[in-house]
Amino acid sequence: MPYRVCKFCGFTNVEEGKACSLCGVPAIDELDLGGALGEDEAADPPAFPSAGGARRDRYTCPACGGTFAVVYDALPGEDDQPMPVACPHCWHTSQARVAQAAAETEDYHVEKD
Repeated sequence: MPYRVCKFCGFTNVEEGKACSLCGVPAIDELDLGGALGEDEAADPPAFPSAGGARRDRYTCPACGGTFAVVYDALPGEDDQPMPVACPHCWHTSQARVAQAAAETEDYHVEKD
């Protein structure tokens, strides 16, 4: 069964022809994962290099539609990786991409937007 996966944040089941409901990025890929995704089967999207300095990335919660920001510091050219985040409006847990060093030290936080 094909799943549409966001290239940026890795969110699955993106509706065809629409932007990712988690991060709003319109570019998506189709992956044939052969069935429902289990926690251990989740696709790990490629890391994207980021600009250095303070980052404040906006997201939209796929559960409640509330907007929030993930705040962290990044080094120039540092790769990103998906990390768990909870929507500050409804506490639905999803993933957001965070700079490698911030992910390793868990030095990132979520704010209402």
